[in-house]
Amino acid sequence: MKQGIKPIPEEASFEEKYEVAYGNWIWSGKSVYRLIRNKMCEEGIEKFKRPNVEALKKKNAGPALFILGLIRILSPSTAFAMVAKKMAYQLQWLSPYSVSEFTRQRIVLDILQCKILDYPDSEDLCYIG
Repeated sequence: MKQGIKPIPEEASFEEKYEVAYGNWIWSGKSVYRLIRNKMCEEGIEKFKRPNVEALKKKNAGPALFILGLIRILSPSTAFAMVAKKMAYQLQWLSPYSVSEFTRQRIVLDILQCKILDYPDSEDLCYIG
């Protein structure tokens, strides 16, 4: 798996370092899905997804989620806006996008071309990951 990982040059610009690191992330993700699919077929992919979902639930459980739940009871639109802003911020590294609509009930992110799909055989990262 490590043969596709490229070293990040010290003298490179931040943009170049980002591109190398992003390519390494893509390579790692593709390698994981390829290995699971080769060894365990699609059933293995399904088994791989479930623990990831459970880990996300566990990671996000806690005081912040409880407080968000209280805010949602008092003002659903405020809670949505808080989550939408955080999500939009966290998705910046994934692929370039623009926010074409943002209200207290709806957010629309326009992705002209998903950066992940610029890499061959990376569809699993979009659809599953």
